[in-house]
Amino acid sequence: ARGAVMSRFLALSGCAAMCSLLAIPIISLAKLFGILKVDSFHANLTGKVAIVTGANTGIGKSTALLLASNGATVILACRSLERAKEAVEDITSKIESSASCKKDSSNAPSGSVVGMQLDLSDLRSVRSFVSTFTKSYGKLDILVNNAGMNSIQSPGSPKRTAQGTEIVFGSNFVGPFA
Repeated sequence: ARGAVMSRFLALSGCAAMCSLLAIPIISLAKLFGILKVDSFHANLTGKVAIVTGANTGIGKSTALLLASNGATVILACRSLERAKEAVEDITSKIESSASCKKDSSNAPSGSVVGMQLDLSDLRSVRSFVSTFTKSYGKLDILVNNAGMNSIQSPGSPKRTAQGTEIVFGSNFVGPFA
């Protein structure tokens, strides 16, 4: 009975996570596949602070680019600080080249992009990230929980987080909740 309740909880949580996609990741996905033109989404996000987890590639990176190009200060929260820094450089160069291509770039908001280390499978990393973020920014306006893990494990010995939680559950649910 206990296992059935947990599997229903995980199914509902997964469903809720899938259903909770907001407009920005959907727009980013459309841009990623060329369905939406680059200048189709405009919002003045100047002064807004955003965190995008798992933002060093794919939809997370595209979402971060979209937020920053509309004026937000975007923190790329990634497990690897080196990959986060590479993504920061790439996003910054795309914003700069986009601004130089526009005829009237004086009115276009331009946000900043910062990379920070965050390993959602380790609650010490989550606490450290939150502490550093709070001291540096003081507020959070937009949170995009993009990072996720899917792992097929061999039976018998599932991988565990530093706190002993099963790794996929810890990374996808416990870490973002914390």
